[in-house]
Amino acid sequence: MLNFSFKKLKFFRAVLAISFAFTLIIGSGVNASSATTRFVMPANHKAHEYIPIEKQPIYENLITQQEDAEKSLILEATYAAPSATETFVDFYAHLTSVYDHLIPYYTDPSIYKTGGAFWSSKDKENFKKYGEILKDASLALDTSNIIESIRPQVAAHRAIQLKEIFDYIFKHATEPISLEDSGHAIGQIQSDPKSGVVEFPQSPLVLSSHRTPQSAPESTSKTGEKEGLYLFTTETVDFIPGLYNLIKQDIPTTSGVRESRFYTPGFYKLITETPGHLIAPKWYLNLPANIKSIADIAFGENTLIQILLAIVFTLVYLIFTTLIAAPFLKTYKRILDSDSDEYTSKLWVSLQDREAWIRLFLAIIFVTATSITLSQGIIEYANITGSPLLVFTETFNFIYYLGLSFTSFILFELIGRISCDLIVSISPNRSSADLKWISGSIMPASRLVGIAFSTYYIYQLLISFGLPSSTILAFSAVPGLAIGLGASKMLSNLIAGLVIQTDRPIRIGDFVDIGGTNGFVSQVGLRSIKLETMSSLITLPNSKADESNINNYMLNEKDSNGNTCRVYLINLSSSQQLIHSHEHIYKIADELKALLSSEPLIKRYVLIAKPAVIDAPAKFVCKIFTTATNWVEHDAIVTNYNNLFAALEVKYPGREPGPEKILMLQPSS
Repeated sequence: MLNFSFKKLKFFRAVLAISFAFTLIIGSGVNASSATTRFVMPANHKAHEYIPIEKQPIYENLITQQEDAEKSLILEATYAAPSATETFVDFYAHLTSVYDHLIPYYTDPSIYKTGGAFWSSKDKENFKKYGEILKDASLALDTSNIIESIRPQVAAHRAIQLKEIFDYIFKHATEPISLEDSGHAIGQIQSDPKSGVVEFPQSPLVLSSHRTPQSAPESTSKTGEKEGLYLFTTETVDFIPGLYNLIKQDIPTTSGVRESRFYTPGFYKLITETPGHLIAPKWYLNLPANIKSIADIAFGENTLIQILLAIVFTLVYLIFTTLIAAPFLKTYKRILDSDSDEYTSKLWVSLQDREAWIRLFLAIIFVTATSITLSQGIIEYANITGSPLLVFTETFNFIYYLGLSFTSFILFELIGRISCDLIVSISPNRSSADLKWISGSIMPASRLVGIAFSTYYIYQLLISFGLPSSTILAFSAVPGLAIGLGASKMLSNLIAGLVIQTDRPIRIGDFVDIGGTNGFVSQVGLRSIKLETMSSLITLPNSKADESNINNYMLNEKDSNGNTCRVYLINLSSSQQLIHSHEHIYKIADELKALLSSEPLIKRYVLIAKPAVIDAPAKFVCKIFTTATNWVEHDAIVTNYNNLFAALEVKYPGREPGPEKILMLQPSS
């Protein structure tokens, strides 16, 4: 472990006091960049008393670790280790290795001024490898306090800042920093084996084994027992920006001479103040000096060129989104005429599928474009940092997760449509009526699953905003209370809709009587049922339909084309019921039978004619079994029947029933 020996107790107390002061300044939100205090040793220590890193006992361990890193360029266990020493040495040495490989691309003209305006594929592979090392090194930081949506970027930046803070500590060390085999101490501040807390000397930087990084497995000792992995605590991670601001004025630029092979002067400035993640684009490095000086003008935490690139990517994204929005909305505006050949033909099925496929395809393109614009454009290429990074990330994540939510709903709606078409296609006879009937059963279930997945992505959106899952679950009780108090009717309709979908007392295309309302069922949804009556389209809540008597006139009988029959009773008005002779009644019945036999949509019928009895009107009862599927066909049959009956009553005249005669019985005198 690192060992820092203090000669005097007073000096030890002074160091703790300085560390505590730094903690208060940073924790209270004071602007560290404006503070006059510097992150240095006490004033009574002169420059000649500083011990260079090459003379530190820790130096040999750093050399060994860096040589291993140079051989493989693969970070092994850099995220955390069973001892604080291993975690620190891995972290420090590997970040030095990344810097050593990147700095020539910035400073050597023979590299960036040859081979065109873009980096070669071999260079890109190397950059990717260095990026993986930096990403793994950042796992040595407990970043659980950082918002999840910007955690990877911020973690990498703070890892580089921490590396430069350690450089500053080594440059101003006044006592030897050595490693101990015990693995429980850095300096003379002994770590508690039970708590696993190790403090880095003369700073508020702390390593702890109490927590493990989110993606790191626990280490297993030789005895087979699991050990805690050391990493820099959340408090340390929070201190890093403030500490860096205190020392950044004293950090030399890359143009200066490196005082040690492990120092990385200007590392953070190099990474964050140029476009391009980890390495600047080649065309940017080849810009003339006067243009580059303008491009590097600082605006807050970013440069002019970074801001301009972020704006360009955003504008391109908005234009692209506008272009795909028009065909997407068009898929919902297309309405097919139910009487057209296109609607009734077999192509109707594939036509509806095509519209659904187009919607899904455009939605996937939109979500992909949103993700690429943020990750590859604004974050990777423009390399936006600081507060603008948070704004861009949260805005695009909001759009991205809403897009995923909507896309998942569209996906399961498409799956429902395909399932319906599949069932219809394997049946011997396909028709639009069959498709409507099957859709009424399958589509609500598909949409329910789509809503469930949409809710999941809304949950992920809230998680990306930094809300803990426990808070989200607590807030989810509020909508439940609102449903219970103010939306009980909606809930009852949804439950009734599920019952109707399960029991299936009615289906799309059925002719029914629900609570005294006759009509054709055109839609069975999760909230309501739509009936096509003779004069209008009536929407009945599912709860009302579930509580009412439902008379379904549909039968299991089918004609040769597979059309389902329904039964309908044609009732005559009271004015049409006259008193006829037996002869006229039989003639009227024969002509009505001839009409009913000629109707193509009537598969069979029952006509009963009851002669008049004692001045009572004749009774004509007509029950038809028809394959009519809408009110146009239905009304034509009923109208033809009534018109013919009226004409027959003129042809075979009858008389209206007179007043009832009362027979008075008088006693004999």
